[in-house]
Amino acid sequence: MMKTAVNFFCKITGPFILILVIPVVSFAQVPAAAGASPDAVKIKPDVHQQYAADINRALFKHDLRAIDSILAGKPDKARTGTYRKVATFLLENELDLQMAEKYATMAYELSKETYTHPSDDYDREIGPPNLSKASELMGSIAASEGDFVKATRYFTEKPDTPRSGSAKMEALYLLTVAHSDQYATVKQKLESKVSSGDFSSEIKTSIQLVYNKENPGKAEGFEAYYNSLKALYKGESDPVRNKELSGLKAQMMDRPSPEFSLFDTEGKQVTLSSLKGKVVVLDFWATWCVPCVASFPAMRRVMDKYKDDQDVVFLFVNTREKNKDIQSWIAKFKTEHNYSFRILLDSDSKIVSSYGSTGLPTKVIIDKDGMIQFITMGFSGDSALVSELADMIELTKNAK
Repeated sequence: MMKTAVNFFCKITGPFILILVIPVVSFAQVPAAAGASPDAVKIKPDVHQQYAADINRALFKHDLRAIDSILAGKPDKARTGTYRKVATFLLENELDLQMAEKYATMAYELSKETYTHPSDDYDREIGPPNLSKASELMGSIAASEGDFVKATRYFTEKPDTPRSGSAKMEALYLLTVAHSDQYATVKQKLESKVSSGDFSSEIKTSIQLVYNKENPGKAEGFEAYYNSLKALYKGESDPVRNKELSGLKAQMMDRPSPEFSLFDTEGKQVTLSSLKGKVVVLDFWATWCVPCVASFPAMRRVMDKYKDDQDVVFLFVNTREKNKDIQSWIAKFKTEHNYSFRILLDSDSKIVSSYGSTGLPTKVIIDKDGMIQFITMGFSGDSALVSELADMIELTKNAK
């Protein structure tokens, strides 16, 4: 479920744009968000905030050379968290694993030194969590490179400390354990993931590994087993899940959507009326909106869930745009990240305004009869977005 107490969005206030965090969350949840890390406390706020802003700007532009230059001048006490932040962003957005490993290693070595040789009470306080986060990041990078022996070494360095909450890093951790002789310890977790709606390739690969190890010579039975877990996704037998779904059902709006007619980046017209009979997910975004772009990896995961469902359509609507060469920017961005998003252009911002949006990203879920069922604003992290948006889509599919 998406936690309403934590959100990150760009609010439009007249001629100004405010980037709001309510409250601040970890970088693992919002890859591109600015926020103070525990090891930055000793830095004057204005200095740290300026470095954070510079780093976020470079990350948003994917200017890796600028990142190297900025980090070369970082104050010592801000380095660990910032190195980890940059490496996490590169990993989760699949940009540059070699560069991610470089900064993750630097974060790990600094964290290890602080943990092993603390100079004061502050170092003793931040040492364990910082080393745990750095170790998890190193393990995730190793797993993404297919080195599961190395990944295991890092993942088990501080197993007693809670993990970051990053959906991608959790999936890579589970994949690592599934490759080891401890595979049975994650079976229940993997089954829970699938039955809760996580159909990502990492989770499917992991649970298939476990199945094959437990059922040698019976690989042909995996799909039936996997599909039986997927069939549990609606979760009517789970009281906690029932309560979550009831809360979402109470938010269903059931009001007519305004008609829209927009062109995509290839010049093809799209209208709402042409999509009658399908569930339509509109994701309003802009290139300058950091949480919009940060949410795209999670949106891709949601799309993957419904890639075989012809009755669910995802449309990414670029709006309130300041980039004058938006077509070139989108083409380059989609190629760099291998995104298959269909992007529509709301050049005069009339469509986003017709839905009453005051901030970005805004998502609108419309049912098969053209009725708005949900409108959400902001980005609360990968896991929260994937879970709640999938639930909203399922409820909308069954709306009467």
